[in-house]
Amino acid sequence: MGSKRKQDKPTIARGASKVAAAIAKVYGVVAQNGNVITQCVTSAQQVYKGAKIPKADLSAIADTVARLRGWTPASAGPRKSEVRKILRVYTRLPEAIQAYAKKHDSFTWHTAVKLARCLNREPALKQALALMDQKSEAKEITPLKAVGNAVSKIMNLDTRAAKIMGFQDALESLCETHSIDW
Repeated sequence: MGSKRKQDKPTIARGASKVAAAIAKVYGVVAQNGNVITQCVTSAQQVYKGAKIPKADLSAIADTVARLRGWTPASAGPRKSEVRKILRVYTRLPEAIQAYAKKHDSFTWHTAVKLARCLNREPALKQALALMDQKSEAKEITPLKAVGNAVSKIMNLDTRAAKIMGFQDALESLCETHSIDW
């Protein structure tokens, strides 16, 4: 007779929850200074000792951080992605932070996340730092298109607040009066 094989649940490293707790704590004080990211890196280094963090651990850590911080489902997605990006490059991030800090006066949490994103995209330190310094050129947009974009964003708000609903109704009426498609 065929026995059903139970799905193997991935094994999570014993220290993964420690890493998650450290990152959750860092998110609590993140507005103060971007260098607190070194606490995340140090915690990951203590557990994984320079080895690549397995995908199952990355997910478990990010999920635990989200739970510990009480993130809403809407904000958890991007924030968990930040956690995973940082952890993927935890071995190279301290050196990159030092190199970046030599040229720039300030270093925030958001700068650290951007640096981690650049390191994920470009493994070579010089190229990753060059990506950090690139300025993206804003696309030109006509005033009418800007108004259309603003109207679309407003119409897509997922809220029932009376002021917002009243504003949406007034805006819709205004758009109809002036034959503006949105």
